[in-house]
Amino acid sequence: MAFLKLCFYLTCFDHRKNGIDMKIRLFAFILICIMMLPFAVACGNGNNGDTTTPDTTSSEVEELTEKILIAENGKAIYKLIRSEFATSGFYSGYNDFLSKLKETTGAAFSGGDDFLRKGEDKSAPLEILFGTTNRPECKELYSSISYDGYAVKSIGNKIIIAAYTPERAADAAKAFFEECIEMTEENGVKKVYYVKNVIGEGTEKPFFNKDNPISEYKIIYSKEAEAAAKAIAKRISTYNNMEIEVCPDSTAVSEKEILIGNTNRPESKEKGEITNGEFLIKVSGTKVVIRVGDSVDIDDIVEIVASNYMKASPDFNFPASLKTVRNMFVSNDRTELSDGADFRVMSFNILSEEWDESARDIAGRTAGVVECITAYAPDVIGIQEVSVKWYKILKEHIGDMYEFVNTDANGTKNGCYTGLAYKKATVKLIDKELTYYTVYNSKRLRVINMGLFETIKDGKRFIVTDTHFNANHKDEKTENQNRIQQATEFIAKIDKYRKTYNCPIIMTGDFNSSENTQPYGVIMSDKLISETKYTAQTKGKIYSTAHALGSMPGEGIASIDHIFCTGEVTPIYYTTVVDSYVIKVSDHSPIFCDFKFN
Repeated sequence: MAFLKLCFYLTCFDHRKNGIDMKIRLFAFILICIMMLPFAVACGNGNNGDTTTPDTTSSEVEELTEKILIAENGKAIYKLIRSEFATSGFYSGYNDFLSKLKETTGAAFSGGDDFLRKGEDKSAPLEILFGTTNRPECKELYSSISYDGYAVKSIGNKIIIAAYTPERAADAAKAFFEECIEMTEENGVKKVYYVKNVIGEGTEKPFFNKDNPISEYKIIYSKEAEAAAKAIAKRISTYNNMEIEVCPDSTAVSEKEILIGNTNRPESKEKGEITNGEFLIKVSGTKVVIRVGDSVDIDDIVEIVASNYMKASPDFNFPASLKTVRNMFVSNDRTELSDGADFRVMSFNILSEEWDESARDIAGRTAGVVECITAYAPDVIGIQEVSVKWYKILKEHIGDMYEFVNTDANGTKNGCYTGLAYKKATVKLIDKELTYYTVYNSKRLRVINMGLFETIKDGKRFIVTDTHFNANHKDEKTENQNRIQQATEFIAKIDKYRKTYNCPIIMTGDFNSSENTQPYGVIMSDKLISETKYTAQTKGKIYSTAHALGSMPGEGIASIDHIFCTGEVTPIYYTTVVDSYVIKVSDHSPIFCDFKFN
């Protein structure tokens, strides 16, 4: 689908989350910016806000000198055509249009794509063209309409529904039915005529047009962006039946260039435009600039661009005033607290950089971890494998929002790798404790980190614990026995907290134990404990949490990360976070649950 994952915010934005105002400097993706919705259109002033294309405020109607018969006595004379490569928004619009055409006229209109066999004449058939197709009449009309406008117009033996975005295409379709057709009955024969052209006026000029064709451009790339540049060029070639030259930035400077990556061109080097994790796309004079922040994989921009800037059709275009910066992180789950819920708890193993070579690049994984936390904004989060480096990074990026509990283990500065953090704006810490298991293969990890919290809103208290059981670093039999012992000590500690504090307890962690294992059975032997994945009123995505770095986890498979709770709270919503950007930053997917006090 498309090139986009959009750029990040160049500026700070006010976000209201659970009643809390917070300023977040979003990480952005140059490429995401390019391909996100045409909303990005309105960002010519450098703001991050992708705004939807404004409603067309006026239209121009032209009465035809000779009416065009498109259907007679229930028999369609014209056929509806879409692009073979129509994006999802236009494909959906095409289907809606075809259904309404049949319903409104009572004629048996047929549809299809614009594919033609070798030797077939594009201009011969009588066709209604929906969106950009490969027909020359379509190209002619698109070169004359605004980016945020639309047109319904007859050219030759074609009737064209033209717009650059699905939203404007819907307006064009509405105009077609309300303004452009006339149904009559002549001598007992029912006829449907096309009688008017309508041009919906807009304010934004498309960047590529008849005076500035994309065919005159070269794609210029920096060293790290070669693959992305070639992928974009391939799409343009496939969709537009033309080749566009792709060159390294060592090539001599020319006037018309699409710059991808941090090229040596001055337009690619403006300071202060993007930060770590952001994506930028902008027009700079006659050039198009696409950049990404340090934490962003430049190859991800291809899908972002395709999704958002090939929306009208596979054609690559955007507003002439485009400048947008966006966060590369795009959530595919609910970010706001569920209706009726009082607080949210997350569990997230963020993968220490010490374990293997693939995890060493913390800088490249920072944006995804930070953006996941700030996007879903849990009130409390159990974070596993928080190394000294990770603590430093997290405190730098989310320290204004979150406070950490028990950051040192064993009285050393090695750090407690089983971390616990809480959102300062919504809860406050009342008490805390760090408990070491009697058996362990690392004293930094194998602990129970406990915090007693009180909601600022109404003073209700609850406990959250975080833990991390042994993994199979020795022989499996020995480690399983160790996990059984840890599980036994764990539920004993939970029972103690329950009696001491008399409040709900939420238990997060990487238990290295799936549902069919003995350690899990030990935990579930406490009949006052349940797992939220099974007891939540509403379930989102149920996936295995552990996976290879960068690979999608399996769906509906038993997990080793869990969120348990006692009965004084009701789990409202549970989900596994499997956003494509998040699975690239750790070998575990985060999980979270929204709770309501009973």
